[in-house]
Amino acid sequence: MINIPTVILLGTTGIVLIAIGAALILGAVIFLLYKFVIVRHVARKQVRELERRFEYLHALLIGQDAQYVKRLEIISRTNLLYVELHTQYLKRFKELRDRFDAQAQNTINGLKDLVDEGKYKALKVAYPEGKGIIETYEKHVNTLNSDLISVVKPEEEARQASLSLKEELRRIKQDYYSKQGDLQLVISSFDAVYEYIDGLFDEFEQFVESAQYDDANLLLPQISKAIKEVGRVLNKLPNLCALVTTVIPDKIASLMNAYEEMADAKYPLHHLIVKNNIYDMNRELEVLTKKIKSFELNNVNDSLDNIIARIDEYFILFEEERKARVIFDAECEDIYVVVNTLEKKFIRLCNTIPEVKKIYVISSGYANRVNEIQSEINKVGATKRSLDTFIHSSTKQPYSILVGKMHELRDESNLALSMMEDFQIYLDSLKATAEGAYELIYNFYHRVKKAEKIVRDISLDKFTEKYGESLDKIYGALNTVNEVLNILPIDIGTVTKNTEWLSDEGDKVINEIESENNMMSLAESAILYANRDRQHLSDIHHLVLQSEAHFYEANFEKAYVDTSNALRKLRQGGGTSN
Repeated sequence: MINIPTVILLGTTGIVLIAIGAALILGAVIFLLYKFVIVRHVARKQVRELERRFEYLHALLIGQDAQYVKRLEIISRTNLLYVELHTQYLKRFKELRDRFDAQAQNTINGLKDLVDEGKYKALKVAYPEGKGIIETYEKHVNTLNSDLISVVKPEEEARQASLSLKEELRRIKQDYYSKQGDLQLVISSFDAVYEYIDGLFDEFEQFVESAQYDDANLLLPQISKAIKEVGRVLNKLPNLCALVTTVIPDKIASLMNAYEEMADAKYPLHHLIVKNNIYDMNRELEVLTKKIKSFELNNVNDSLDNIIARIDEYFILFEEERKARVIFDAECEDIYVVVNTLEKKFIRLCNTIPEVKKIYVISSGYANRVNEIQSEINKVGATKRSLDTFIHSSTKQPYSILVGKMHELRDESNLALSMMEDFQIYLDSLKATAEGAYELIYNFYHRVKKAEKIVRDISLDKFTEKYGESLDKIYGALNTVNEVLNILPIDIGTVTKNTEWLSDEGDKVINEIESENNMMSLAESAILYANRDRQHLSDIHHLVLQSEAHFYEANFEKAYVDTSNALRKLRQGGGTSN
């Protein structure tokens, strides 16, 4: 029979032994993993990193630095100053390539072999030394590279500066080729310019190749200026070429055709000097074309615009001649009729004046009017003769000139007619004024007589004093007008002066007298009405006394107002008994 405590003890011991065995196995596995995997991975990574550094430095040395040394060799062939410099750098390059580069290469190969063979202890010893060799190699390569860059940097900068100019030139040429169809006139000029710019670039390259960087850089502003000038003219030339090759020649041809059509239609155009001006415009166009071909574009556009403006002006003048012909044909005959009528009217007017002067005095303002009209008639006659000369001249005059002279004749004729009509109106007014004066003094005489009777009937000294002198003036004016009208020739000026005074001041006086007479009647009636109660009402009595005082002072309106107030007070029941 098995003892249970013993079994339990054996089971516990077994478990412990099993755990210890597992731990030992796990530790062995970890040791082996570290030795054969992790250590190997770390070693490979370190060697690979050194290898990458070496490969970069090797490429830099064999690639870029070798090219720089080769570049120095090429420069030394044309520039003796670079012979010694090339020799110096070539020696450094070869030493670095043959010694340090080979040593670094061997170091990398040895480290890689140790990794591949799994000799990690040996690798651990060799790696620090190899790393130092690579770092030394790196230092030498970077130093050489920096020194070479400092030597060739001016060349790089010069070439970089030229690249932007070449790119700009490329864009301009691309634009030029897209517009070439419009630039046929100046293709040879552009070819010459491009050849000149390319020559400058070639010269620039020669300077750079021989390391004459200062001379090369001096060419860059010149190249830039030439390229910018080409770009500037390229923007202007398509339009200018179109103007000188197509637009203006077509306009000149149209102008010549229009001129010939006008000449065939018998329009006199000699005053416009069309053919000579067309010849001058063609000559000027030739000069401007030469300037365009040589890219001398200053003021060229303005000159071309001027030619176009002159051509357009001719078409306007041609149209004016056509319109002038229509106007001349439509108005000429009527204007001559007016001129002939004018002379007849003036003769009739001159025949009328002596008869008028027998009856009426001509005022000073119109006394010299006949001479003024005669002077204007003479101007009309001179202008008419001038127009006759133009019309019947052996050299036919332009219609614009004929219309101008014809309208001058029309305006002068209208002025003379206006002066005659004004003078005739004045002469007619003399009779009308005289007849009006006769009627006025007749009517006024009866009115002034009535006014005089009113003053006499009122029979108040104040009233008589107020209007007596004015009535005398009215009689005086009436007598003056009557006397002047009865003496030949009648002085219409004096008549007018007096009739105007009568119509203004005299009429005002008579109207006042008639108004005062009406007011006197009202005041008198009111006072008579108020007298019924004045004896037994003291305050009414005093008011009536005041009204009577105003009445006798010829202040009828005041008398009427005061009396009306008294009567109003009486009607309202006021008043104090005596």
